[in-house]
Amino acid sequence: MTASGARGAAPDITPTSDVLGNPDMDSEAEKAISSIEAHPSKETAVAVLKDGTHVAPDSCTNDGCTFTVDMAQVKFVVHRHVNSDSSNNRLARITNEMREMPGPGDHLFPSRASAPNYFETPSGAFRVLEYTDEAWRVRTISGDAIPTNWHPRDARARVRRR
Repeated sequence: MTASGARGAAPDITPTSDVLGNPDMDSEAEKAISSIEAHPSKETAVAVLKDGTHVAPDSCTNDGCTFTVDMAQVKFVVHRHVNSDSSNNRLARITNEMREMPGPGDHLFPSRASAPNYFETPSGAFRVLEYTDEAWRVRTISGDAIPTNWHPRDARARVRRR
C-alpha cells in the first residue's frame, strides 16, 4: 500500500464512513513523526497500527513511500512531504507549494484503512487528511492554517506551458 505518491490512484475512491483524528491521535502522530529521522530529499513515514506497533515503509522517494501492511490493522499513517528535487525551478516551486496540501495517493489510507493520514509539510506545518460528512478535509494541527476543503484531484499539478 502506498502512503503517498500513488500516481494513477483513483481520485474518487472514498471511505465508507467518517475518518477523523482526535486530540490523542494528533499527539501520538506528532510523536511518531518526530521519532523518525528526516531526509533532505526523500519522504519519511511510519504506519502506526492499532496495537501501537510502528511499521516502516518498504521504500521512499521524493514523492512517496510504499508500505506492506495489513490495512485492517492501521490506526493512522504519518509522513513528511519534502521539497521537490526537480532541476526545473518553476516546476519545483509549484510542487513545493502543492506539498503544503495532501499529495497524490494521500487519500488511500483513509479510503482503504479508515485511517487518518497525518503529514508534515516542507514549511513545517503539521496537518491531517480526514473524511467527514462525505467530503475530504485538511485540518491544520500546527503551523499556518490553510483552506480545509480538498479533493484528490487537487493533488495533480497543472503546469501551464509558456
